[in-house]
Amino acid sequence: MSNPLPQNAASSKLWLGWAMWSMGALFFFLHYFVRVAPSVIIPDLMHDFHVTATAMGTLAFYFYVAYVGAQIPLGILVDRLGVRYILCACILLAGASTYVFSFSTQIELAYWMRFCFGIGAAVAFVSAVKLANSWLPSSHLALAVGMTQALGMFGGLVGTAPMTIIMENFGWRDTFSAFSWLFLALAIVVLIFVRNSPVSFAASKEGKSTESDKAKAGDFKAVLGCSKTWVNAFYCGLVFLPMVIYGEFWGVNFLEQAQSLTHAQAGVAISVVFVGWCIGGPLSGYIADHIGRLPVMRFSAIGGLVIIPILMYCTLSYPMIIALNLIFGLTNSGLVAAYTVAGEMHSAKTAGLALAIANMMTIMVGMIVNPFFGRLLDSLWGQHETIIAGVPVYMASDYRQAMLIMPFSLVAALLCTFYVKETLRK
Repeated sequence: MSNPLPQNAASSKLWLGWAMWSMGALFFFLHYFVRVAPSVIIPDLMHDFHVTATAMGTLAFYFYVAYVGAQIPLGILVDRLGVRYILCACILLAGASTYVFSFSTQIELAYWMRFCFGIGAAVAFVSAVKLANSWLPSSHLALAVGMTQALGMFGGLVGTAPMTIIMENFGWRDTFSAFSWLFLALAIVVLIFVRNSPVSFAASKEGKSTESDKAKAGDFKAVLGCSKTWVNAFYCGLVFLPMVIYGEFWGVNFLEQAQSLTHAQAGVAISVVFVGWCIGGPLSGYIADHIGRLPVMRFSAIGGLVIIPILMYCTLSYPMIIALNLIFGLTNSGLVAAYTVAGEMHSAKTAGLALAIANMMTIMVGMIVNPFFGRLLDSLWGQHETIIAGVPVYMASDYRQAMLIMPFSLVAALLCTFYVKETLRK
């Protein structure tokens, strides 16, 4: 008769851990709506701000520079001061910047509001996984990471067409304003409910304070000076690069040229990649929690190495393209295992910084390589200079040569896994 009590206590603690994680994960999900919204209202933004496409590119640039640049400082703050107050402050910053953006009439103000939004959004993923790392047993951590990433992908996926419909009916300014109030409500819930760890939760119930779960300067130096921290982070950027090139930027145009698809067909085919990611995130996390982090990381790189060349060089039927894109999304989601390694390879006190470095590198590699990819396409186009209706047309051969970057990045990612150590404790 003594077993039920410990089981009930463990079950209660597990439920509380998932509840804590959900606060950071919900912010990660919601921020994606506001993050991708400008991409579906570019003509409206250009009209209201009286600018050209160059300004729209700059608008995106301000967000990503802030998002990447804030990762390490916010990771340190999360580890030093705790998730609760930093997450709350960043949600408030995201809400305030979104609100000001909603009534901006000058593009310069809009730039800085997207910059501020990038800083606020930068803590979303790190805080969700940090809370999972602090509150959940290690046997559930990869699943939590996978579910967090899946929520982000799902937010990006449904944040395009549904957001388009919403903004067509209510206008983009009122829509952004409404999201700012959602952020405010979430910040209040986080402030009231979230606690940094079970230790700080118990201490708050007793009216005490604790420093035992907060990192010191020496802890941060150990993370920053560890080569495995950076190799694992480079794996994240390298394995995700094909997703950036094929899934986020160039896939639609490539499929139109290489597989003779219509624009609508290519758009649907690429959206399936994100569906695969939404399914694969939790699945990869679950598998990584049972067989290990490194097997999932290696399978992700190898799976991409098999699928990407088929998509690049083979003439395929439309159902086959859909199937391969779904599988590519499923396999690429093995990235979540590397995030789990980042959260476990050092002390739980410094998980925020290690995760921030991994998240930063995931975005940074794409930021650096994607413009190079565009310049390479332009160079290849210069060999034939095909123009239709005044617009440069890149041939399938141009894309295939430029896309050789993807298998090379996956080979490099696979090599990284032989330097990183397994972190699952069996």
